[in-house]
Amino acid sequence: RAFPCVLGRFDRVLLDAPCTGLGVIAKDPSVKLQKDFKDIQRCQQLQKELLLSAIDSVNASSKTGGYIVYSTCSISVEENEMVVDYALRSRSVKVVPCGLDFGRAGLTRYRDKRFHPSITEARRFYPHVHNMDGFFVCKLRKMSNKLPSAADTRRADATEHAAGGGGDAAGGDGGKGGAKGRDKAAKKKPKSDGEPSSAAERRTGTPGAENGTANGDERRKRPRPSADQVDEADAAPRKKSTDKLVEKPKKPKAPGAEKSKRASKTAGGSRKSK
Repeated sequence: RAFPCVLGRFDRVLLDAPCTGLGVIAKDPSVKLQKDFKDIQRCQQLQKELLLSAIDSVNASSKTGGYIVYSTCSISVEENEMVVDYALRSRSVKVVPCGLDFGRAGLTRYRDKRFHPSITEARRFYPHVHNMDGFFVCKLRKMSNKLPSAADTRRADATEHAAGGGGDAAGGDGGKGGAKGRDKAAKKKPKSDGEPSSAAERRTGTPGAENGTANGDERRKRPRPSADQVDEADAAPRKKSTDKLVEKPKKPKAPGAEKSKRASKTAGGSRKSK
């Protein structure tokens, strides 16, 4: 972290950052068992700090340089595009073409994450496509030697947290931060006059129907039958239904049907006797 203050003012810097090695599983299959998502998060934080130090060590006024090359032997988005996007928001740099005519372009979106459009100038290499180790490389150009203020740094960190950059691909810690912000915004949203204020009102459509109070008031208003009325209702004989079942009309048989049946039976008996 203190390296730019000690030396610095280089023309070019190559940062081959430490990573999880998810691109070299073909060489070392034990990576699948030794690495988990916590390792990716730890590497991501270290890579962000190293990339900012590399940018601060470069002299933007150099006539022959001012470039930073960031590379990893991992194919995870958390260690590549997210780190470069964080640097673009934290320092005065831009992505420039790598000069490589092969490889896949860098990702500008991944699940619910969105990155700077210029990251397409970066290059991705896959073992099953390019017959080499998984690799990521991005070339940056420093535009100014001016360091951001503390307020700008806090603003970049807040933007990173709101965008979910520190969470997993499915929206881990950063996704939770974004969800909390949406919850707060929903609480601050003013309620219109005709909008129901509770879940019970939305179900029943009756204002103030929380816990079923409106239905309970209606039941209380109904008059209850007296004891004499109940006895009369029990003593009254019940009417038996005298309706007879309507019989369905039988279909008329076709003439000669019985004769054909008798003939088939006699033919079958004669066959059995034979």
